[in-house]
Amino acid sequence: MPDWCAQHARPEHLCCQSTIEAEFRAIRCYVCQTILDAGANCGAASVYFAHHYPDAEIHACEPAGPQRTVLERNAATRPSITVHPVGLHAEDGELPIYQGLTDSGMTSLIPGEWNAGEPTETVTVRAA
Repeated sequence: MPDWCAQHARPEHLCCQSTIEAEFRAIRCYVCQTILDAGANCGAASVYFAHHYPDAEIHACEPAGPQRTVLERNAATRPSITVHPVGLHAEDGELPIYQGLTDSGMTSLIPGEWNAGEPTETVTVRAA
């Protein structure tokens, strides 16, 4: 991680390239044609996969508006990434979503102490 990140980033923001590398280092495939990033958030994994598997089609599903806005910016210059504005669920529908209190990665369809007490938006989900 660059020195500036180490000195200035708050602990909850240390999801830099080194973290992504550690998470996905074990994933190896000889031929990846299609990759599904379910709950893509800002698209960090999708960007990683686009870089390491340039011939693969990447489908990034993110239902939450704020996270999807960042995902769409990150995917804009990577033609192998297709953004789908939906969440994956047991059946098709519209459900409330709860934004994470301190981290967008904690956003969930399930209310809990880690996210906002009231739904922040209603999102589309598709049967997977």
